[in-house]
Amino acid sequence: AARGPGAEAPEPGRRVLVTGYDIGNRGGLYADHAVVPATAAWPLPDHVDPAAAVALTNYQLAWILMFHAARGIEPRTVVVYGAAGGVGTALTDVARLHGAEVIALASTREKCDFALGRGAAQAFDYTGGPVSDRVNEATGGRGADLIFDNVAGEGFADNLRMVAPLGMVVSYGLLGGMPDDDLFAAMRGNLDASPAVRCFTMHTYDHMPGPRGEAMERAIGLLADGRIDPAIAARLPLAEAAEAHRLIESREAMGKVVLTP
Repeated sequence: AARGPGAEAPEPGRRVLVTGYDIGNRGGLYADHAVVPATAAWPLPDHVDPAAAVALTNYQLAWILMFHAARGIEPRTVVVYGAAGGVGTALTDVARLHGAEVIALASTREKCDFALGRGAAQAFDYTGGPVSDRVNEATGGRGADLIFDNVAGEGFADNLRMVAPLGMVVSYGLLGGMPDDDLFAAMRGNLDASPAVRCFTMHTYDHMPGPRGEAMERAIGLLADGRIDPAIAARLPLAEAAEAHRLIESREAMGKVVLTP
């Protein structure tokens, strides 16, 4: 809308995206206007849907998870927990764009069907017990090269039973609480695969603007080129922010919840 003294770009009137990561993870973005550093405003193509652009942080995270947290692994098969959510759908899209087959894990049959509609090759409800046998059967006994787990909790170590040779489990959330498994024993239990486990937070990149910026540029490019179509679960006016949070916390939403100032 306007530029302050010394700000040379972007020009007023240009559509931009601002993320919490780029303004020190502070609040203040549930607003009609926000004052931010010029370096935090990512220029967007005019043809991009603003609601879709809101989902770009999910694709930024998905890129970081795939190509930084799990760097060095060329996945044939990727398992995605929470595959019907904002990050889960982004991970599915990014994995498929790079030639991997996705096995989606979700908490209801409806969400499994949603994930299949988004391009997952197979989908399983993980609330009915361990899924490692089903994943191993689906992969002909090989297992998954990458497992992205935002649930953890009881049974986390079951992931180690379905890791392909030299594969990795990336834990980036704890919706189900801390696991109580003997993780090292579980890793030794599938020693033939030499499995790896990585605990991940995007805040590791708070002071690493290079990789974080590259990931955002990649995400914007995918959206601009029409290679991704972010899943939007709901578009709500800013006055209904409480309902947006209820949707997220209830885990009813499939895709991204967007507030519109």
